[in-house]
Amino acid sequence: MTNQEALKIKVEQTGEEQQAIIRFHPDLKRHAGEEATIRLSLRCKPQHPNPVNKKVELLKQSFTVTDPLHILRYKCPRRLFTYQGSWIHLVARVTIVVGNDRYLEHFEVPLEVGNINLSDDISGVVHPPDEFSTFRNFFLLSGDSQTLVMFLLALIAVIIVVTGAIWIWGSGAGDGLDYFMGIAGLIGFFLAYLCWDKISSLFTPELGVQFIVPGNLSKRYRSRRKIRRNSRFTVSDWVKGIAQTDLHGVRLRVVAANIERAPYRQMIYGGDPDEGAMGWFKALAASENSEGRLVKKQNSVISRAIVLYDKTVDHLPAGASVGGYFNEVLDLEPVFTDLYPPDLIGRRASTATFFHGLGYYMKFQLMHPSLVDMSFEVDSAYFDPTSFFSEPQSPPPPPPG
Repeated sequence: MTNQEALKIKVEQTGEEQQAIIRFHPDLKRHAGEEATIRLSLRCKPQHPNPVNKKVELLKQSFTVTDPLHILRYKCPRRLFTYQGSWIHLVARVTIVVGNDRYLEHFEVPLEVGNINLSDDISGVVHPPDEFSTFRNFFLLSGDSQTLVMFLLALIAVIIVVTGAIWIWGSGAGDGLDYFMGIAGLIGFFLAYLCWDKISSLFTPELGVQFIVPGNLSKRYRSRRKIRRNSRFTVSDWVKGIAQTDLHGVRLRVVAANIERAPYRQMIYGGDPDEGAMGWFKALAASENSEGRLVKKQNSVISRAIVLYDKTVDHLPAGASVGGYFNEVLDLEPVFTDLYPPDLIGRRASTATFFHGLGYYMKFQLMHPSLVDMSFEVDSAYFDPTSFFSEPQSPPPPPPG
């Protein structure tokens, strides 16, 4: 009898509960009277050549092999489900060890979600293209920001001229200056990059629009002040401010999505590009024969997205209250019906930046045809994860009359 024939798992629905029925057919000639250990685990496996897998043990139980057929039942908690996405797989597995023999089998725990509001254009929903006019954005900056931008642009021009002069001088000064010229070029590139990065960070005009989290919500783990299925908000609860300029064709959109997270290992030679400009500088300065090092990296992939709210205002005049133009009800029910619940495996305080599993998030996007777009991501800690497994609330009765 093969291992697959000796161990069978089936998930059965009994009322509102799911049970994993584990049927184990031991070889009594070899294992009669021996102690066996059964383990049930949920594993997160990134789809990467050098993955960092993680597992959490859900059940560990010992028993004595005495019968031709052992049937074990495991009441699946409501938060247990398997998932296969574009970046990670959440896999449930049963392992039975008897003596020197090891039997294992994977099984699926399906979770039904609505999926009626899912968008086909994931990239366009989560990361819409930002087409803006540099000229108009510059004149909407504050006076101090305009001055700093002009100074940094002038500094970039000086760096280019000085670096070019050094190269012209070095090319006519004979051999032996190649190393010096290379270092000068790297330093010039590094300084110009820093200046341009600072300009980019300044280039968001003050429109007067502010995104806020309603004061009755809390991120504390055990707090009752969370977003639930029956929570009621208007969009203006999250968007405030007085418009500082006329806004034509401004569009406000609220989106939510699942996000798949897991670490992987990557060999790095020289500097790490993810460290920004300093990483690129180290990488360029490192020799080709530099010894590499294995680095753990975190990857996050948006795999599913929904649009919760979308409205365009033809003209929002300067001096007007922004919230007054976006005062519709913000229905968050699709977050709990169409997205998968959070399932983060093996997250610890000491390794909070490297965790496995499925999360979710919500983002406000303020888009304008010619101005730099704004966005605000709502921390998933404001949501109550248990609401993903609660029953939908009945709609309130219509008002009399």
